[in-house]
Amino acid sequence: MNDKKRIVTVLGSTGSIGVNTLDVIARHPNKFEVYALAANTSVDAMLAQCLAFQPRFAVMMDEVAATELHQRLPKEAVTQVKHARLLPIDSEHNAIFQCMPSDSQGVPTHGGVSKVLLTASGGPFRRWSRDQMYEATPDQACAHPNWAMGRKISVDSASLMNKGLEFVEACWIFDLAP
Repeated sequence: MNDKKRIVTVLGSTGSIGVNTLDVIARHPNKFEVYALAANTSVDAMLAQCLAFQPRFAVMMDEVAATELHQRLPKEAVTQVKHARLLPIDSEHNAIFQCMPSDSQGVPTHGGVSKVLLTASGGPFRRWSRDQMYEATPDQACAHPNWAMGRKISVDSASLMNKGLEFVEACWIFDLAP
């Protein structure tokens, strides 16, 4: 990377991936500048991030949260950002992004790509039969062998609901046919 700072917008900045992204940015202040942060309802976390990173824009998706942030933050600006390229940071989509051929400006292209596959680890049900999975409980779904993701995400992961959403996202992000 050259000496020029990379300008970054973090969507979902108060979620686990957003927090980890900002941790990396904080470790490399000479390489990255936070331009904008966006979150849903976590006002306290967003306020702390705004004070730490001084983004130009802070966006809360929830109206009540936006009002509270506006009242607590010394200044707020919200605008429409044009000519921006979104880079995926979720692991599956980032891996696809890194593997896709790109044009001279780094925009992914489909050149030579005939198929994109999303994989799943199988989580806590990896070695279970179909009959066993039919009887699975939420507590069993939360017993992921590698990750502690919280109950909702664990159940979505174990039931492959998240893979369905990742499929839709991949089609949209990379302009792929299903």
